[in-house]
Amino acid sequence: MSTNLAFVLSLIWVILLLGATVLNYLKGRSPLFYSSVFLLAIYATTHLININWLATLPAIEAVKVHYLFYSAVQAVIGIGLFWLNRKNMTLTMGLAIFLLGLETILNFAVHVDRNVMALNFNAVPNLASSSQWFLWHIKDVIATLNNPVLIVAVVLHKVYKFEPADTNEAIDIGEDVERFVKGWKDSTLKVELLNMLNKGIAELLEHNLKREKTRNLIGLTLIEKAIAISYYEPDRSNCGRFARFMYWLRS
Repeated sequence: MSTNLAFVLSLIWVILLLGATVLNYLKGRSPLFYSSVFLLAIYATTHLININWLATLPAIEAVKVHYLFYSAVQAVIGIGLFWLNRKNMTLTMGLAIFLLGLETILNFAVHVDRNVMALNFNAVPNLASSSQWFLWHIKDVIATLNNPVLIVAVVLHKVYKFEPADTNEAIDIGEDVERFVKGWKDSTLKVELLNMLNKGIAELLEHNLKREKTRNLIGLTLIEKAIAISYYEPDRSNCGRFARFMYWLRS
């Protein structure tokens, strides 16, 4: 990769990460806001270490520490993101952490391949760039794939969670879900969901009439289940394939 291309990609990465940070701050998404700030801090620290230390080393010396250094960086990012998002883990964030773990292992493997022993059974370690092989290529692919996945992971917040403070709030939410489902095309699933919502809302209304102090688990469970099946989100007006795909990524 040329220096100019690396600079452009690095600039795009920073701009996207800054945008994600501002978005998360404005939306009040604490775990994702801290995650994007954490990524910016790690990137800035890594960049400073690279230009002030790694880039100043002779090539033969740099090879000895380059892959170990970046293996450690990926491990720190993966552990940090897991800790920050452990209570609000999404499918996309889990994928990003998995790729970071894989990149950590591959960086260490390339370090061994170039400095200790050749992992493709060559007689000597693959020190020269001309001896690069599949291991090096797959590491580059994973590293390239990881950045866009990370950006998506720190933008997509967790799916809507049904946590009503009282019965009346739960009824209002149930009616919102009912209006959402009524906008679908006629189908067996639509009928089943509407029946589920009707029963759930009826249970909660009856619970209110009886003025019972305990929670109505039947009504709450039916509405919560309908939300999960219908991919309901507040203010959503459709449930097309793209909306379902985005919901799945945030699940």
